[in-house]
Amino acid sequence: MRPKRGQKCPFRPLYEAFKDDPMTHIGASTWGAGLAFLKAFDAMTAEVDRVATPLLVLSAGENTYVDNSRHPLLCEAINAGTPGLGTLQTYPDEWHELLNEVRRVQHLETALGVFDSHLPQ
Repeated sequence: MRPKRGQKCPFRPLYEAFKDDPMTHIGASTWGAGLAFLKAFDAMTAEVDRVATPLLVLSAGENTYVDNSRHPLLCEAINAGTPGLGTLQTYPDEWHELLNEVRRVQHLETALGVFDSHLPQ
């Protein structure tokens, strides 16, 4: 809920705490960016049989911003067309921004390992 003009935002102290914490990042996400992502996701799932690039989905189990139930479905659909092309890595105890979590290095290593596995030998 947006505060009325002249009224202090009740979330400002929380924002300031996140802004000043080196373990968090507050980006400039917008409704337009969110809608563009949803449209892109819908377009990709509509043509999932044409996906030709390895896809890694890092799924945070405690995420409250994203519907995690679609992650396995997407990877299954990709793998139905090209087995092994879609990889789902789930982190049950993590939140939305996996690359800003305490185990960031582990998540990056997982990603590099998946992509390395698709390189020609």
